[in-house]
Amino acid sequence: MVKNISRAMTRECFQTLPGFGKSVAIDSTDIKAWSNKAKKPATDPDASWAVKSSVGNLRKFWLGYKAHLLVDTDYELPIAMNITSANVHDIRGATRVLREARFTTSKFHPSWVMCDAGYSSDKLRLHIKRQYRAEPIVKANKSHKKALALETPEWKMLYNRRVAVERVFSRLKEHRSLNNVTFRRLSKVTVHCFLSHIVLQAQALATDSRACVRKVA
Repeated sequence: MVKNISRAMTRECFQTLPGFGKSVAIDSTDIKAWSNKAKKPATDPDASWAVKSSVGNLRKFWLGYKAHLLVDTDYELPIAMNITSANVHDIRGATRVLREARFTTSKFHPSWVMCDAGYSSDKLRLHIKRQYRAEPIVKANKSHKKALALETPEWKMLYNRRVAVERVFSRLKEHRSLNNVTFRRLSKVTVHCFLSHIVLQAQALATDSRACVRKVA
């Protein structure tokens, strides 16, 4: 039910907001499980452990889930979301939200898709080009020398738009309770996250100009 409401909101964004969905970015964020880590088995059986590098190459471990998000970088509004256990790879999450956006509306025809180095994969770049006819603006890992060569000044200007997805996550966590999940099991966590997603879209749709949408979002 909540996914259908979110899809309806997304279709309304495409119908109402000029240029919506042309410049998009993908990222994921951690959703900590409401679970007793000391108990065996864990009190939330759907949650899983994951690790990621943080500032100073320190590694961060958490038990829980991931929210994978596709956003419009101009309006800073979500287009598609997918909630998975924490151990699902970001690249897999990226293909899911792109597929969800296309399933939601036939108007989804992005020109650029931005991702950070966690998504650096020749397979994903080719998938974006072939399936969506979009330019993949994916930060390259140091080992991907061919991709590094593509990072021209123009490329970097486009990549700077990717920060929009981080802003959306910040708003969802700080003002829409995405960072305060008090439910167990994937189905209930998914409902909680999509309600946050829907509120952000609905509030923005109450305005009628790009400047107002970004201010509200």
